[in-house]
Parts: sequence; structure tokens; C-alpha cells
Amino acid sequence: MKRLLLALIAVVMALTAFAQTDSASYMARFNDLSSAYEAGNYQHVIDEGEGLAVICDSLNLACSDSSYVSIQNFLSKSYLRMKRPLDAAKAADKAWQRLEKMGWNDCLLYAVMLDNAGLYYLSAKQNDIGLERSKKALGVISTIPDAAVSNDMSVILQHIAEGSFYTGKYDDAIIYEIRALNIIEKIYGKHSKEYIDELSYLSEYYRAAKEDAKADDNDAEIKSLQAEYDNGMRDLPDVDNRDFSSAAECHKYKYEVYRCADYVLTHNVRSKYIGQCLKYMMLWTIATDEVTVTFDKNEAKLIDNETTKPYFVAYLAACIKYALDKNDSTFSQDMYIEAITSMLNYYINNRDLTGKVAYMEKYIALYDKGEEKLFDVLRKNYARLTKQK
Repeated sequence: MKRLLLALIAVVMALTAFAQTDSASYMARFNDLSSAYEAGNYQHVIDEGEGLAVICDSLNLACSDSSYVSIQNFLSKSYLRMKRPLDAAKAADKAWQRLEKMGWNDCLLYAVMLDNAGLYYLSAKQNDIGLERSKKALGVISTIPDAAVSNDMSVILQHIAEGSFYTGKYDDAIIYEIRALNIIEKIYGKHSKEYIDELSYLSEYYRAAKEDAKADDNDAEIKSLQAEYDNGMRDLPDVDNRDFSSAAECHKYKYEVYRCADYVLTHNVRSKYIGQCLKYMMLWTIATDEVTVTFDKNEAKLIDNETTKPYFVAYLAACIKYALDKNDSTFSQDMYIEAITSMLNYYINNRDLTGKVAYMEKYIALYDKGEEKLFDVLRKNYARLTKQK
């Protein structure tokens, strides 16, 4: 079964809304449920979640609907991990149905929840229902600006291809799979793990449709791409043939810069194309309106030294990926924390090649005392950074 489409739910809870005893108790249980899910205690989520959803509906809170959706999302994922896919599908159904009741039936979250339900029904061997859910999700996401070429669109198409395959609609499976692959190619390139891994499903669908010659050709392409990938080939853009003169021009290259950012964060500091990716990202970032990158003097110092420059590159790459993934150019606290933690992970993986950097070691020492200590410092840093702007 292909990877789950991650459903990202932002639930804003105002503490002042929980003045009453019942509400305060509910909030404590909700936070416990969230913590249990993050810790991988899926049985606890299941044991507590169903009852908590009932309580949520009984409380007259401004956030009851969004909280209910979150609970059902936790439940659906937990049921799936406990190998109860039909229960997972039913919980996902409750999530998207509540969003529909809220009037949120034209947003990405609604499409994601529908497709999650579709995937879970496929896992439960209820293929017709699964296919119907994912096709409904496709209808929604197709109306959302900037979603036509996105990971979310690609995954929904993959699930429709899978559902078509399981229901014997092999020609449809091929059509939807090719559409998904075209998106993956645009985002990651053909010489990427994402593209090569997904290509194998197309061979399976070709053979099911009795198109053995096409399947054989596809297998040959997989073998060729894999060999080239193993030898270091990547589909990175030529920075010297790009026009970064305006935000409108930069928008044309958002998938290319995303590919550069992804390359940086998944390759070591001595990789062949690090310098090329840095140049591309810098030129794109200067002119674009799709990301705002802010840094203090410590990050700025990194770029002055050839040994530490790759860590500034990692910081920049993480900001770019975050902005494009979230479709939000704002330099938010979450973006800053994501960028610093990505940079630290990159440092840990490359420290033996560059030697220790005191600035990075300070953060790692904080993390070793407890991740919350690190996050407290980062939140203070962010407040100082934004105050200086």
C-alpha cells in the first residue's frame, strides 16, 4: 500500500474558552490524546478517542467542530496502525462529513480527509467505496488554485489509480498513474527516488491490461533511471538559463527551486551540486514573493566560511521547502524552528566532514537537556528577530 497522504490539521484552541470545569477537563484529555498519538500510543488513542468525540459534541465550544475533526483524524490513523482499516475509514468519514457540515467542502483539508478515507477503504478491501472517495477528493482539489501540481494532487491520483486497478479498471489505472507520475517528475525530476519508486506501479498496471510490451519498456526505464540515480545523476536546473527578474518569473520555477532545496537537505556537504543549488536558491529567493527568509548574525556568519557555508544553505533550503509546502511565504515562528532544526540535523549528518561548529554545538547541547529547552530558546530568538525587522 502506498504511503499515507498526510492530513495536516491546524486546530486553534483559545485557552480563555475553557473557563468551566468540564471544558478544562476536556482540554486536558484532548491534549493527552494528541500527546499519545505523537508518542505512538495508538491503542490509548483508540480507547480514549471515541468517548472524547462524544464529549466534544456535548460541549458548546467555539472550536468544537475543528476539535472533533482532529479527534477523528487521530482515531483514523491510530486504527490503521493497529491494523483496523475499516474502523480507520469510518473515522475518516466522520472527519470529512463534519467539515462538509461546517461548509468547508471546497478546501484542501476536505480533499485530504476524503482521500484518506478512500485509502483506508482500499486497505479494508472495500475498493468501490475507496475509489469513490478518492475521485470525490480529486473533484475538490481540482478547483483549488495552485494545487494542480502538488504532492497532494499526485497522491490522490495514485490512490485513484490503485482503486481503479483493484476494481478491474486497468485502463483507468494507467491513465491516472501517468498523471501522477507527470506531477512527480515536475516536482522531483525523473532521477529521484520518488519518481523511480512510483514507476513500478505503472508496470503492474500495464501487465494487468495485457500491455506487456509497454510494461517491459517501463521496466527498462526503471532500470536505466536507477543506475543513473545510483551514479549521482539528478535533474537539477541550469541556473544560468533562468530569468529571476521578477516574482512572476520566479513563480515559473517554484518546482525547480523546491528540487534544489530537497537536494541540499538530502545530500552531504561534498555533493556535486551543492554550489549550483545554493546559487539557484539565492537568486530565486531575492526576487520571489513566495518565501520570506530572515536570519540573525549567527546564521549570516555561516556563509562567510567555506566550511560552514553548507549549513547556511541548509537553513535557506528548509525555509524554501516549508514555504512551498505550506503555500505560505510568511517567516513564521514555525518556519524558523523548522529551518533551525533541519539545519541542525544536516549538521549532525555532516559534522565529521566539516568539523565542529560552536554555534551548532550550543544548540545540540540544549537539545540534549530536553527538546523543550531548545524550542524555548528558538522561540525567544524568533521574537528578537521579528522585533528587529
